[in-house]
Amino acid sequence: MKISHQDQQCTNSQHYSQHPSFDANLACKLSINEALVIEYFSFWISLNKKLDVKFKDGRYWTCQTQEGIAAHMPYFNRKQIMRILQKLVKKDIIIKANYNNFYHDRTTWFAFKDESFLKK
Repeated sequence: MKISHQDQQCTNSQHYSQHPSFDANLACKLSINEALVIEYFSFWISLNKKLDVKFKDGRYWTCQTQEGIAAHMPYFNRKQIMRILQKLVKKDIIIKANYNNFYHDRTTWFAFKDESFLKK
């Protein structure tokens, strides 16, 4: 049985939300919340790199809404996600873009400024 890209993302997403983790060294330098979001993005961007999807302007990206991120990380609400993302952007850890095809689509695209955060 062949598993579609969307099914694989669903399965991976369920596993991720049940087993969150973070880099302790990164949490000491930043915060546990920021380390959790970095790990979350690392998971999705690494998966997109493996599947060779969402490659734009020389980077692999993940595209999600704040509500979508909060749904995968139920220990944060949308406002907490917004604040964490703002901090990570301000610290030049993640960058944001808009590669959406439709004007009304408010999904944000995220990538690491430095790909050393990606899982190997």
